[in-house]
Parts: sequence; C-alpha cells; structure tokens
Amino acid sequence: RRPVYAQNTRIQIIRCALFTFLGAYLRAILSKTLITMADMTARRQKYEEELEACLVQMQLYYAEQGCWKHLHTKKDVVVKKHELKGNSVPVIKLDGRVPMKADCILNDVLLNTEKRPLWNRTWDGTTVLDQWQNGDKVYRVSIEKQKMPIIAKPRDFTQIRLITTDSSGRHWVVYTTPSDGCQIAPPTEAFIRATFFPGGYVVDPISEATSNVTIVGHIKIGGDLPQILVTKGLPKELINLFVYTRGETVKKLNVK
Repeated sequence: RRPVYAQNTRIQIIRCALFTFLGAYLRAILSKTLITMADMTARRQKYEEELEACLVQMQLYYAEQGCWKHLHTKKDVVVKKHELKGNSVPVIKLDGRVPMKADCILNDVLLNTEKRPLWNRTWDGTTVLDQWQNGDKVYRVSIEKQKMPIIAKPRDFTQIRLITTDSSGRHWVVYTTPSDGCQIAPPTEAFIRATFFPGGYVVDPISEATSNVTIVGHIKIGGDLPQILVTKGLPKELINLFVYTRGETVKKLNVK
C-alpha cells in the first residue's frame, strides 16, 4: 500500500498538468478569438469606406452629374442612361413618383424580403453574412441570388449595402460588390458570378402620401450573355417597383 504523501504528490502532478493544459487551450482560443475579432473589425471598416464612396457616387447619379441620355418614359417613369469612361456597362436610372409614404417604401417594400418577390421577379434569395450598425447607418454583407428571365444559368453576387437617412428625410439604400467579394464568398459551379457596381435606391418624401423614387442599376451580368440584352431588359425589371407601389399587378415571369 502506497504512503498517503505519495498519493497526494501524484494527484498534485495530475492537477498541475491538467491546469497547464487548460490554460494553454484557453489562451489559444482567446488568441484566435482576438485575431478573428480584429479581422472582422478591419473588414467592416474597409466595407464602410467602400460604401461611403458608393454613397458619394450615388449622390452624383441622383444629381445627374455627367451626361445622361433620355431613353424613354413609361408609366410616368423617366428612364435614362449614362455612359462611363473605361466601363462598357452603362448606368441605368429610373425616376418617378409613387403614392406611398417614404418610410413605407423603405420598410415595407425595399427591406421586406417577404414582399420582395411581388415586385422583384428575378430575386431568388439572400444569405446575410454580416450586419452591423454605426451611428444611424446600417451595414450589411450578403450573397444575393438571381434567377434569369431567359434560358440562362442563374447568377449570384456578393453585396455590401448601406442604409441611411439624410437631414431632409431622404432615404438612401446603396450597394455595390465589395473589392474582396470572391474571398468572402468564392464562386460556385451552380451560379455565374455577377458584379454590381455602385447603385441603389433613393426615396424622397414629397408629401404625407407621395414619394419620389430613384433607382440606379449598374450591373455586369457575367457569362456569355450579351450585355446589350441586360441593358435593355434592366429597366423593364426595375420599373416593377413603381408598378407594385402604385397598386398594380406585376406580371409573372418565366424564369430558369
């Protein structure tokens, strides 16, 4: 039979080894957590900077800085096109009034995923990767899926989005594809990766029951689909927001 002091010494050795192991394990977890938090903070700051630049660009589009070409007016919605130097994809802009309060358009239409299919026929779902708030500005990182209205492979794209309201009560919802989009969400074989250049929505309150909505679309659809088809088809899709908010029925679309 072993002496009591020998048993106690063995217990102390085991206890010391266990505490040493747990201490090293917890330090490793804490170090990894701190690195992850630091990476997340740096990434969020980078996205905020990119979205601030996107907001400035959107404000220029809203003020119609540059040369805009009037394409047509349909359902009292003015459709214009803007060619950018060094970019083969034109910017499409729609502008019109709708009989809804600005807050309702923002919260019940633009930000309501349950109602989005009623006016955005090609939208096929959103996967939110990150979301945070800095002051009165709300940021989001997501993967967006999009059905195609013709016989073509569906698209997906990474998106960073900013929602803010200026001092006049004007709502801004701006988005773009982040510079590291393929890193946070690598492309898959099921989708063709599209690119969204700076664009979004501006909801300007006119009265208690009327608002002006401006939509800017600037999309490189990717794949072998001719960009001219996208340029012609984009206004037809974007105008459905005006159709829906005016109480009209958006026609169904055969999509892949």
